[in-house]
Amino acid sequence: MLKLIPLPNYLTFTIARLNFPRASGKFKLVHTNGKLMGEGNYVNGDFDGPYKTYYPCGTLNTSYNFKGGEVDSSYVRYYYNGNKESEGIYRSGSQTGVWKFYNEDGNLNCMINYIDGLPEGEKIYFDDNGTKDYIGMYKAGLLDGTVKKYDPSGVQAYQTEFKDDRTEAYTYLGADGKLVPLIPIKYVNGSMKSFFPNGNPSRHCNYSDGEKHGRDVIFYSSGQIREEGSFEYGMANGLSKTYHLNGKLKSERNYMYGNVEGVGREYYPEGGLKTKINYDNDLKHGPAKYYNKDGKLVKTVWYYYDKLLSVTNE
Repeated sequence: MLKLIPLPNYLTFTIARLNFPRASGKFKLVHTNGKLMGEGNYVNGDFDGPYKTYYPCGTLNTSYNFKGGEVDSSYVRYYYNGNKESEGIYRSGSQTGVWKFYNEDGNLNCMINYIDGLPEGEKIYFDDNGTKDYIGMYKAGLLDGTVKKYDPSGVQAYQTEFKDDRTEAYTYLGADGKLVPLIPIKYVNGSMKSFFPNGNPSRHCNYSDGEKHGRDVIFYSSGQIREEGSFEYGMANGLSKTYHLNGKLKSERNYMYGNVEGVGREYYPEGGLKTKINYDNDLKHGPAKYYNKDGKLVKTVWYYYDKLLSVTNE
């Protein structure tokens, strides 16, 4: 009998397994185009030993090890272009320790510490230049403690205090470079208006029941808008935009209750279109088009609900 076995939550890949309780030995799976999809090993009916998956174009997708049917090893996932997408450690099927996540260009985007599959301690995001953009503290997968947001110049934009995933208070650097006294968000309802030491706004947003609700705007220290969007009780909803330091549009995506829907676009600092990607329920679905700075289409990648199907170099 053919049985579908889902891998750990982080893995978006589902494989087919022959349900032979005593099966042992190597196995291979192939894509519909005939190219290798995955290869691994059985021991007494369980996955055991090295396992690798591949994209339909033939490049390596993931590499890790099973032990007694559970992922238990270092784990590396790659983009189809060969750059790392993520790397970390699994123990008995759960993420553990520090994991690193990269963007498609190969730059470090995020670092998260895990305990038993849940974020614990620092979660750090980096901007395009590799400087820290965001540092949040987590307990058992929930924001709990201090969250710091930074301007690309390195200046702290604001600081918020969370308890059980809800915002309770905020602060920011005053003209003297010191944090102003914590400003409570009474009954976790109210507005947040923070500033840079030079007096320019750093963030304006509203909260309801401890969740962002309404328009949310983040600024550069220059006073220009960096990000803007709308939220409904903590979930992004509607059009969200980000901007380059020069004020030109950097990206635009439409959200429907926390999930990206429709066409998302990214732009070069000079203003030209960089990428055009279709999303369905937060998953890449359909064509993803990539352009060079001259506006020429250079690559089209087709996805089926986040699974890469093909890559065409134009």
